[in-house]
Amino acid sequence: MRSLHRNLVRFRIAVVMACFVTALAASLVRALAETPATDRIESWISANESLRAGFSQSVFDEDGVRIGESKGTVAFLRPYRFRWDYVAPGPQVIVADGNEVWWYDADLQQVTVRPVESALEGTPAVLLAGPRRVDEHFRITGLPSADGVDWVELIPRSEDAVFRAIRLGMQGSEVRTVEMDDGFGQTTRIEFFDVERNPTLDERLFRFVPPPEADVIRGG
Repeated sequence: MRSLHRNLVRFRIAVVMACFVTALAASLVRALAETPATDRIESWISANESLRAGFSQSVFDEDGVRIGESKGTVAFLRPYRFRWDYVAPGPQVIVADGNEVWWYDADLQQVTVRPVESALEGTPAVLLAGPRRVDEHFRITGLPSADGVDWVELIPRSEDAVFRAIRLGMQGSEVRTVEMDDGFGQTTRIEFFDVERNPTLDERLFRFVPPPEADVIRGG
């Protein structure tokens, strides 16, 4: 059960992060219009049609104790194409091909497939991908800078939101850190490194063919 919960959180986090890059970026920029980090966020979004990077992911409990670590690589290509490859502690792949999201757990030999809209449901990402302005659903605040990083916080207005808060940490013109507080009192922190801006990415990177031995589960 603990493994299933961890994997579900990974799935939600990947979708949320992908939408920060691939969804209606203009809405996000408008919603952040009164924060100190606006210019850098706008510049980052408009300058990155594709991106490739390594990432490290840590999960902390409500006391700030680290309870999980993982790492891997990520690639984005607008619109709605992304790939997260977890290489530790166990191999997992999450791929969006523009229409569906494929989630492969190698340990379980299981593939879960969902339409993008369903995959986003219940997460803040669906708001970024929707037609309405983000500030209709989030209270957005510029936070104090710390150690050369400028922070912006998004607080969902809905009490039913999966994540209680999302914080973006920007260093110079780059988004370097994303933090998410969930409803279980846990905080997930994702940090990016070896970032390649606008690399040429093969479209085949965003296609997923289930292994023959894997069980494929389709959801609505």
